[in-house]
Amino acid sequence: MKALALTLILLAPTADPQTVGGAAIEDPDLARSVRRIGEELAQARGEGFDRPPRAVRSPAVLTDIAVEARAYRTVGPSRLEARGRAWNDVGLGGPVSPQLLWLALARDLPGIDLDVDGARLLVSPTRLTDDDYGVTSDERLYVPDGEGTVHELRPEGAGTDVADDAGDFLLATGVRPDEPLLAHYLMHLRQLERHGEDSIRETTDGLLAAAAWSEGEANLVSLYFLFKGVGLARTVLTGPVGPADFLDGQLIPDVVEESSPMDASLLRFVYEDGYDFAIERFRAQGWNVFLGPGPSSTADLLNPDPSRAAVRWPDPTPPGEGLVAVDTDSLGAQATLSLISIWTGRSQDGLNAARNWVGDRLIRWERAPDDGVTVWETRWRTEAAATGFAAAFEKVVRRRDPRTVEEEGALSSKFRRFRIDRDGASVRIEVRAVGGSGG
Repeated sequence: MKALALTLILLAPTADPQTVGGAAIEDPDLARSVRRIGEELAQARGEGFDRPPRAVRSPAVLTDIAVEARAYRTVGPSRLEARGRAWNDVGLGGPVSPQLLWLALARDLPGIDLDVDGARLLVSPTRLTDDDYGVTSDERLYVPDGEGTVHELRPEGAGTDVADDAGDFLLATGVRPDEPLLAHYLMHLRQLERHGEDSIRETTDGLLAAAAWSEGEANLVSLYFLFKGVGLARTVLTGPVGPADFLDGQLIPDVVEESSPMDASLLRFVYEDGYDFAIERFRAQGWNVFLGPGPSSTADLLNPDPSRAAVRWPDPTPPGEGLVAVDTDSLGAQATLSLISIWTGRSQDGLNAARNWVGDRLIRWERAPDDGVTVWETRWRTEAAATGFAAAFEKVVRRRDPRTVEEEGALSSKFRRFRIDRDGASVRIEVRAVGGSGG
């Protein structure tokens, strides 16, 4: 739990909220902003809220409680800890990577959050304040030029202080610097109303798919809201720009850059690829594309295939006496892509795996946290694809520990013993600790 506490500290806002007695309080100015932006979004989207959106000023401690509750209500901390041991066995990040991912996606952007039941927004006292009409940072603002590209804003006759120029531009649009972030979260509030649940899911595959689609739509709405007042929304939504290009990159949380390469690749899929998926489908179908059920798997985003059916797995059999299944997960096409690409250094191997992925099941079996076995079962489109994945995963094992040797039909590294078995279009990987009693 020490690692969990550290993660919470790293993800928590650093501002000292000025609230009454550590409780959330009403703010009339904030309420007016929420009401106005909600009405503008409803008009632009042709989709209103089921009930008037609400927001309150919230202290950091209350927000942290809400974030943690949302992160853990589908997969509790003990399961995520066990999942971390399974991820670490197969090479998908470290032991705390699942906790970091679930907390980061429940937190989303700093300063504004959903409460536990989605009834209102929790807004930091440092967001949407009286000072919000001025830009005090060295923010760079990029503006579409109408020809499919963008340029840094430096109006003729203005000073060379880019921060002042940015503030002038935002005032000219009638949009305060924090209001696009508020529009982002109001979209999350509407998504929760629309689907009856937020994007936090039980499996890794389900979480990444739902979060990428949710963030893609929310960031699309943020950029639309930012530029619609000066008639540039259409240009933004048809040009080669993304959420990282505006608002000083605030639509991409800092945790993306601060994470390890493996963890960052999963977060980038949500915040960067998610926008690409959303805008591609928006350009083809308009806003209505977001009204139906979202993707249930990352494969639905990477390789849409209406004929793909969910894999039916047989009841699992313990791989040893006394072992109990403490967590069951599905990594999905994107996490498999990240694992193969990053460890082998060959992006094409990762893309091949994602393209041919049909289903997977990752089970962590344990007698105790330090006495367990990880079993990863995978299904592929063809026998050739299964053979290719087995060979790619062997490369992963050898890249993690170049001293890996073959013995008795398995691969033995310094800390783990891997057995990779292919049967037709299926591959089963079993990981045990070297010298452990997992059998």
